[in-house]
Amino acid sequence: MSSKCKLVNKTNLLPNKQRAPYRISQTKSRLQTERLVPPYEDCLQSIARDSFMRNLSTVMMSFDWKQHQHFLNTFKQYRTEIEGILIHFLRISIPKEKGRDTVPILLLHGYPGSYWDFFKVIPILTNPTRFGFDFGLKKPIQFEVIVPSLPGFLFSTKPARKGISVTDIARIAAKLMERLDVNSYFVHGSEWLGSEVAISLASMYQNRVQGLHVSNPLVHPKTFSWQVTVKYLMESFTLPIMGLFGKTGDFLDNIPRILPSSDAVEDALSTSPLGTASYLMSAWSLLSTRDPSVLLNDLYTFDELATVSYLYYLTQTTPHALRIMNSFVYDIPSQRILYFRRQVFTPVAILQSPQTPWYSSQSICRHRFLKITSFTETPRGGAFQHLQDPTALAADIFRFVEMILMKKLWYTSSTETSQKIYRYHQERI
Repeated sequence: MSSKCKLVNKTNLLPNKQRAPYRISQTKSRLQTERLVPPYEDCLQSIARDSFMRNLSTVMMSFDWKQHQHFLNTFKQYRTEIEGILIHFLRISIPKEKGRDTVPILLLHGYPGSYWDFFKVIPILTNPTRFGFDFGLKKPIQFEVIVPSLPGFLFSTKPARKGISVTDIARIAAKLMERLDVNSYFVHGSEWLGSEVAISLASMYQNRVQGLHVSNPLVHPKTFSWQVTVKYLMESFTLPIMGLFGKTGDFLDNIPRILPSSDAVEDALSTSPLGTASYLMSAWSLLSTRDPSVLLNDLYTFDELATVSYLYYLTQTTPHALRIMNSFVYDIPSQRILYFRRQVFTPVAILQSPQTPWYSSQSICRHRFLKITSFTETPRGGAFQHLQDPTALAADIFRFVEMILMKKLWYTSSTETSQKIYRYHQERI
């Protein structure tokens, strides 16, 4: 690894390690004094949400940061400066076993997520044998996993200039991989922003990205092309899942609900742990289920949700991430159209989750992804598939990478053995 990448000390992830205990104590004191808005007495959904937030607040007040910090530091973490921004990242792999191939993969989170979202899937990718996975060609494969915190998120520094774009973030990610001396790798992106960064990375650096695995990509119904717009309208009448255009269109229309653009709102979120938690839970709910009556504690543990809230609040991520997302969605129309219309020519695998609030069918995705190798629809999960069903995500990544490596073997060798292996895999799929 480059000498420019510094191993992070296990106690100094917070900006000021001496003040960390004080900041945790201060956060808990604020939680005790902050108040929730009373629910509507005649609305069961409002009452249920109020009860959920009170329970979450109780969990946050008893939160043991040292225990969670110890868990976070089970992964080796590094920082390196790229384009003036200090990028925090994980690099995880187990010692290479004899008879195994190690394949590098870059995992990209989105908003309102973080590198922490992958804590369930990382062990499966890096140590597949332990979880009963057996994918590979002549040798089983395991992954070397690199997970950066995107600029502005958690332990990466916050951009000082306005207008950092998806293209900028993709370029920074590519420079990170280059600095790690990883010149050929796979990429996975999720949570919309992470997907768009991954798409831009695969489009801009085709000679480096062997394959792109993306969860719930969004092909914009109005921006991409008139053919896509027509297909969305037609599919809303012809597909069994009715109202697909409406779902995707409704999500895009509801963007202001999860992306408040006022500086005053951002200032309020930066000083209120309960307000930050309430806002994040609203966004997570929208991205996790299409049923507004389903509470987040039915999908995740309170401990997981408290961790998300603490990480965002303690690192002051929310206001800065909102600025990046507002720039991504609203600012500079010419740039926005550029990356929403960006096409991918490298092999692509798509994983769709039924509870994600948008949906792009395989027919529509083919307009943007010209080499779709696999298109899988899972029976459950939303935009945070890696937390809700990490095994399904890991299995899909393994299948995709195995298929790409087999195709590479097919094209580079004309032996009967390689052809048999490839045909066997096609039958298996």
